[in-house]
Amino acid sequence: MIMKRRISKYLFIALILALLLSVAGLSACAKPAPAPAPEPLRLFVPQRADLVARVEIEQILNDGDFAYLYRRFAEQNAGMPRTVNEALDQVENETGIDPRDFKQAVAFAHTSELVQFMNSPYPGGPYWGALLKGSFAEKRMILTIAGQFGREFENYTYKGAKIYTFTEGREVLFSFTFVNNELIVVGSTRAVEDTIDVMGGDYEPISGVVYDLYESLGQVFLKMAFSVPTSISREIPATQNIDDLHLTLRPLRDVNIVGWTFDKIGSTIITEVQLHFDYTDSAQEIAELVDNLIAVGKLIVPDPKLKRYLDNVETTSYGSVFSLRVTETIDDIEDLMYFLMD
Repeated sequence: MIMKRRISKYLFIALILALLLSVAGLSACAKPAPAPAPEPLRLFVPQRADLVARVEIEQILNDGDFAYLYRRFAEQNAGMPRTVNEALDQVENETGIDPRDFKQAVAFAHTSELVQFMNSPYPGGPYWGALLKGSFAEKRMILTIAGQFGREFENYTYKGAKIYTFTEGREVLFSFTFVNNELIVVGSTRAVEDTIDVMGGDYEPISGVVYDLYESLGQVFLKMAFSVPTSISREIPATQNIDDLHLTLRPLRDVNIVGWTFDKIGSTIITEVQLHFDYTDSAQEIAELVDNLIAVGKLIVPDPKLKRYLDNVETTSYGSVFSLRVTETIDDIEDLMYFLMD
């Protein structure tokens, strides 16, 4: 039981750094000869990945509207830190790591391995990694992390980079390396080594349809593109009954890749999901299904505010792509927040 708690604590800290408030990793070390400039972090993502996501951490943490929404939410939930800064201070006090040191995170993974691991965990875990851009004091961070874990990390050298590993028994839970004082790579051992190989020109960076979709999503607060494993597609039911509604879900089995974005323009938040199908007919069928569900929702939802939220949902079908876009103002989100908490 104590061992499980310790593992949970370690994984929590690892996730804070690697995806940040969401997927996070840990820090690490490396002093390979002059490292390449880390602006386009996506160029360091290995070819093996078929999921890539970017989070503009600094922009989100410094956004006044998000800070306002957090404060309003915290007012309704006793025990939560009152402000974003207090919440970040709490993370720093509990982990020794200040999320404000991070500016951007680019995470990547192999989706089939992720699904396999979630269904049946196996030693070594799936292929995943994250490039964390920010401002890091390597020695201080290493000492802080080692103090949190109550021991020093094992390490080895790979092509001039010093890679730290965190193990439990004989299993390596994750590895990490400092490329320089602005870039950390964290993830599974193979993913970290592959990233070093990409930086050195010994391995191909990500390319193909997932990469092309990721690039097309533009400069936003958060974005993600990934391929859909066949193991997931096969599990989608052909039909689904919800009360008197008979829904045909078979076309969803034809989704090949998915794109997702979250952005803010002025006081308007825009979230969009793109489904890229193998066939045009499948995209059109899903567009009709979603449009019908929204229309039915507007008819049967009793609360006028909720109907107004449905008006903010826009669907589009072009070729083999279906897009669902939700546009909300800060006031809309605040109202919805209170509606859901009533």
